[in-house]
Amino acid sequence: MKHDVWGVFHDGILVRIDGTVPGDLVLRIQIEYLRNQFDESGDYFIIELGCCTKFRYSEYDNPPTEELSEIQAREIDLLYVSSEQPLVLDCSMGVLELEYESMRVLLPSGRTVTRDELIAASENYWNEWGQRAKNAT
Repeated sequence: MKHDVWGVFHDGILVRIDGTVPGDLVLRIQIEYLRNQFDESGDYFIIELGCCTKFRYSEYDNPPTEELSEIQAREIDLLYVSSEQPLVLDCSMGVLELEYESMRVLLPSGRTVTRDELIAASENYWNEWGQRAKNAT
């Protein structure tokens, strides 16, 4: 899956990290508004990162950490992709750097979600949001 797909998780919270680096990671990103665009109930996505060699969080004014439990405890708020190569995600309190060979997104049921489905769901939400904002003025 292309790195740009991380942009659909805007305002998502990284609430769980399982696995090891180097190795495979399984992330849980809580993002209710995007999950509501899918028929299955739930408020999070599961992200599988295969052959992950870098997962480093640099909180502003603090030294970077690669300790997964520390990163998880911070419940990072993802904002946008600031660089695709190398992959850097801008977060509300710092930046998250990632390197991996493969990425898969799933619903809690185990159903795989494609990049196209994620982008369409995100666009649909933000178009509806824009229309609501326009109607409110």
